[in-house]
Amino acid sequence: MAIGDILVVAGTTEALAPIRASTGPWVVDDLDETQRALFAGGATITLDPQDSATGRFFYARHPDGIEVEYVQWTPELVETLIEAPRREGVLSSQI
Repeated sequence: MAIGDILVVAGTTEALAPIRASTGPWVVDDLDETQRALFAGGATITLDPQDSATGRFFYARHPDGIEVEYVQWTPELVETLIEAPRREGVLSSQI
């Protein structure tokens, strides 16, 4: 489920084990630009950008130690989950 730029991920304990230690995922408009900004801020990439069914993602550890997953959705997913509801006047918190 998406609430604005935040995804709520659910599943079994086993299915969630690989991502349990991370925060997010945070949906971003441009994964490459996000990665550059994180580098500039002192973050390190802990999982290089990967393709997925929903787009592309990577994991980064911030200087304070928090690890965050960043996701750039496919244009089709952005249209379905963000743009179309926005045109219809649906708030992201109602999606």
